[in-house]
Amino acid sequence: MPPLIQTGLSTLLSDFIIADSSGAISVLEEHFTFRADEITKGYQDSYGYAITAITVGLAAPDQKLAFVQKILRSKITRDFAEPIEINYLQPFAQQRDIASDALRQQFIERLNQLIKHKDQLFQLQQFTQADLAALINYQSTETLTQSVLVELQSLTKVDETLAAFLSYEDLLGKAMLYFFYEIIRKDERVAKTQAALQREGLTLSVQNIETAVKTVHDNFNQAVASQSTQLVEIAQQLQNIQQAQSAWQTRSQLLSELTAQFSAWRELLNHQLEQLLNGVKQLCDIASEFVPKPLDYGYANKDRAYFVTEYIEGAIRPHPFRERDLPKVQALRDLLCDCVEDERQNRPDSARELVSQLEEIVSERQAEKGNFFEFETVTVNANGKITHRERKQARHQTEDLGNGVNLEMVYIPGGTFMMGSPENEKGHWSAEEPQHKVTIEPFYMSKYPVTQAQWEALMGNNPSYFKGENRPVETVSWHDAVAFCQRLSEKTGKSYGLPSEAQWEYSCRAGTTTPFYFGETITTDLANYYGNYTYGSGPKGVYRKQTTEVGSFPPNAFGLYNMHGNVWEWCADPWHDNYEGALSDERVWEDEEKEEGFLAKLFGRKKEGKSNSLAVIRGGSWLNEQWNVRVTYRGRNSVVGRDGSVGFRLARL
Repeated sequence: MPPLIQTGLSTLLSDFIIADSSGAISVLEEHFTFRADEITKGYQDSYGYAITAITVGLAAPDQKLAFVQKILRSKITRDFAEPIEINYLQPFAQQRDIASDALRQQFIERLNQLIKHKDQLFQLQQFTQADLAALINYQSTETLTQSVLVELQSLTKVDETLAAFLSYEDLLGKAMLYFFYEIIRKDERVAKTQAALQREGLTLSVQNIETAVKTVHDNFNQAVASQSTQLVEIAQQLQNIQQAQSAWQTRSQLLSELTAQFSAWRELLNHQLEQLLNGVKQLCDIASEFVPKPLDYGYANKDRAYFVTEYIEGAIRPHPFRERDLPKVQALRDLLCDCVEDERQNRPDSARELVSQLEEIVSERQAEKGNFFEFETVTVNANGKITHRERKQARHQTEDLGNGVNLEMVYIPGGTFMMGSPENEKGHWSAEEPQHKVTIEPFYMSKYPVTQAQWEALMGNNPSYFKGENRPVETVSWHDAVAFCQRLSEKTGKSYGLPSEAQWEYSCRAGTTTPFYFGETITTDLANYYGNYTYGSGPKGVYRKQTTEVGSFPPNAFGLYNMHGNVWEWCADPWHDNYEGALSDERVWEDEEKEEGFLAKLFGRKKEGKSNSLAVIRGGSWLNEQWNVRVTYRGRNSVVGRDGSVGFRLARL
């Protein structure tokens, strides 16, 4: 049996001295019933915990502690790192005349490689009566680390410097022994064994050992003087009790030493070993000259951790980025790639230079989003009374359409929201379910529905029934709206189109969760709709029987106007009866015609016999009741249909 297992199991008997070895064996056989595979697993787990503790100790001096706490999701204290830092790494590095930080990163990486062999080590085939007997007075003269390294070297090559470090003051062996003792002693069989040994009178307390030794020694002297026939028996008894005392002193001293050095490590045993080993792998992945100081860290949600760390000038091995981790902004991609260049001279010269470049990129990006404009949002209570007003800002860009006509496009920040409505929302119907999570990338949406002036500036005509330059254009089909988008794209060189249904709902909601972006109800002071009915506890209102000028009512938190009522707005998506199988991002949800899909129609490839295809319309209009102008209400119309209640709004990436 490996020396470490023998030492570890024997330390479980450190609370007392076994005075009768032969009697103790039968008690151990009855109560200390650990199988070979259980001991093997305890041994392997102690190896895993020990490698974790040593790695964390190397990675977590001083300011690195908070970073490691986040990686391991563990409340380890500063005392955790001190046994490694003070008692082992610093004196080892000084002995070899090497900078401790130079060894730190090297050891972290190589320890991570050794973890892989945990389940191949220490395969104990059997646990016999002889092994039990050996535990009682076992005293090892071999360093425990050496026996572990011999097994490791039979499986993989162990770096000489790392082996020397792990052997320094028997570090690895003692760390394993500490965890092995802590793991096994929690088993109820240990307590039962100890109780049985005491109950059978086979033990001596520490307080009584000196008296027992003196009594046996006096008996021995008397036997010598009297030439007693029991001399040999008493001599053997004296030898046994002295051996037991010596073994106990060795075990007790070792256990006291382990507890004094490593008691802060007990926190690791509160966590699953696999979780800790994954954390060690992350430590290796981010290891460079030293672990960077955390500037901010936390969890965006339960599955996605984030870290913001300091920039390390002259790092030995920067962490490479994966393609999918890189941002879409080319300038930022280039800068991040420069930071992890293998050659130091190709990286930013200093953290100051890096910050300067980042500030320049941010400034350029903000300018690209457009200039700020201000607006006021309102919130109503369940009765429709305004209870809150708030001044806000958003960014927008302006397109010149000619003849003094401009188009304003508002920057919509990306985010995640729940699309669809709950069953208990008034007006809910099956087309709005199931609710599902959707993530939207940033894009631009026109501040208002396309106006008649904008349509005429680009298309040269005005099909609207309700005339007015600043009224929304209506009486346009889905194909008409797509034609406008294509012409605008050709004029500006930018990619304009109808918003996807997901983009529309996300933009209308603007971070709210209520039926309307104003609150739980709506009034005709806030939007243009058929006001002869009430919604919830809200009041009745007016019925204007026509469109109104865009911008006549308060906007939402994104700075978009007239998302409720006035005119229905075409979306790019074909109609689906509900959200079963819907996408989880901002893309257009194509129909099931793989050969001739809806997007094909978007680009002018029409299929014969499809003039009655349905497309999504959103937002309700001047002739619809309140439940039809809710954020989540889904309407549909023929792609060739034209009437005075349907217009559209523009989207652009």
